[in-house]
Amino acid sequence: GPSWREGNGVKTCAVLEFPCSAGCITADIFVFAAKALFSAEELNHMQAVTINLYFNDSILGTEDLPVRVRLPPPDAAIALYSLPQIQDILYDTMSSRHVLFTLKTPLGSMRQGMMVKTLSGWKNVEITCREELYTSVVEHGIAEFMPAVNRVDEDYPSSITIETDPGSMMEAVLGKRKSWILNTYVTEKILGILERYNLYYMVKFSGNKGWHIQIPVELKEPFTVYQDIVKTIVTRDTDSLSQEQGTAARDEILQLEEVKSYKDPFFVARRFVDLVGARVMFYELRDIGRILTLDDLKKLHVSVQPMKREDYLLKDLDIYETSRGPVKVGIPQILSINPYSRFRRQFKLLIDHSSNKREGKLRSVFSLHSKTGLVSLPALLQTTEGTPRFDPRMWDHDFVHTWARAERVYDKISTGILHPRDSIQPRKVNEQSGFEQFLRDNAGLLIYLLQEGGEALELLTTPAAVRANTHLWNPKSQ
Repeated sequence: GPSWREGNGVKTCAVLEFPCSAGCITADIFVFAAKALFSAEELNHMQAVTINLYFNDSILGTEDLPVRVRLPPPDAAIALYSLPQIQDILYDTMSSRHVLFTLKTPLGSMRQGMMVKTLSGWKNVEITCREELYTSVVEHGIAEFMPAVNRVDEDYPSSITIETDPGSMMEAVLGKRKSWILNTYVTEKILGILERYNLYYMVKFSGNKGWHIQIPVELKEPFTVYQDIVKTIVTRDTDSLSQEQGTAARDEILQLEEVKSYKDPFFVARRFVDLVGARVMFYELRDIGRILTLDDLKKLHVSVQPMKREDYLLKDLDIYETSRGPVKVGIPQILSINPYSRFRRQFKLLIDHSSNKREGKLRSVFSLHSKTGLVSLPALLQTTEGTPRFDPRMWDHDFVHTWARAERVYDKISTGILHPRDSIQPRKVNEQSGFEQFLRDNAGLLIYLLQEGGEALELLTTPAAVRANTHLWNPKSQ
């Protein structure tokens, strides 16, 4: 909803409308409304939340919800950023980019993306040398450095970022430890796709509950195959029309929300991330039985049906063997590529593309997460049969959250046990050929995504998605 500044604060108004019986309990609606409209992260960043409940324009009640704010120990942030090795890495990451960050307010809460308040008002921090980085931490209480994905004065992304983010209800149902295992399992599947297409990447801990995969690319122009696919959509839907009708139809298609910005590199980067998520959904989850039981899937509201005789004649079905015989399971439903439907995806693992917007923010490697007090460290990987995989310790929720504690990272660096530079892979920019081949191999899914939207793609069954990928793209148009 709309936001406005009032005094030194920012207020946001959000509206939720739904039918209600006469005997509803207002307290239940207050709690539901707060959780449906705001994520836990947003609530944690608010100083106060007030909910007013109306019925036919008459107010039924109002309630102030308590906001819990979790902060890292301030000494830990100052100590971590005092290390020259950390300053060097952060400065290299941010020196050519606009910097977004988390600021400690006078009331003790943390607000992402706020500006620094000075005697002359609010302004952006300008970091022109390494020393100013540490000064900004001490003087302004900055805990978290969030550089933009594009460099200053460059209107294109210099990397594509894929984030994995388990929904709050998924964590509540599975528990944090099993959700973390599922999260790591899916992330490793994504890494496998990137390896198959010879794409370089860096994977790091988000500092909270997911992984960040950064794929270096100077995406000055959208991928050629991507634009060819958009032209295919337009041509196929307008070829049989008269010239006047065809022009009108083309204009209408190009105004579709998922199509209209196909010349925008940032938009194309987000659709690439969506397509990676779709590829994982429909092709890569065959062995998910070693991660989740059938009961786990049922708890996540995944559809489970007894198999019929004709099902045996079909290929690519998601089948679980049970004591009562095989069942058909809607396994792709555990993932989401639609970051806009927040309430719907709470039971899912989101493959998130939101960092790939113009000036989109992503936590810098070795930056501190403002809420958890954990450091965004590069993941520990090992090579198995020539393919990089997560070190077994990365699958352990408790190990990772201990491994990334700011105090521990500070001790390891200051005593010379950990050398941050050695843990960061050298940046090697990807050629576009790998991206182009991936788009070509999954063009049918991309066409469906562009025409129907991410939410419609999530609702496909595996066989339907495979058929769409096979039949919606005409190779002659390449």
